[in-house]
Amino acid sequence: MGDHAKLVAPDVSPEKEISRLEHERLVELERKLSAMLAAQTERDRRMAQLTDELAQNSVLLKQAEANAAEARKHQRIVFDRIWVCVL
Repeated sequence: MGDHAKLVAPDVSPEKEISRLEHERLVELERKLSAMLAAQTERDRRMAQLTDELAQNSVLLKQAEANAAEARKHQRIVFDRIWVCVL
């Protein structure tokens, strides 16, 4: 019988031992699945957070570009007025 037979109680039938081992394996697989699902949920949450941050940054960038364009326009107007005064 090998080393495994030494670990099994003599009054436990092979069918019960197989059933116990299958149950242990199932419990371990369920634990691993649960851990993987938790990790996937966390990744999905983080992805949503990063997507929101990207959208916010895009809005801020567009606002900054519009402000810069407006500042350049204002600067040109002021420069033109100063230039007219100099002439």
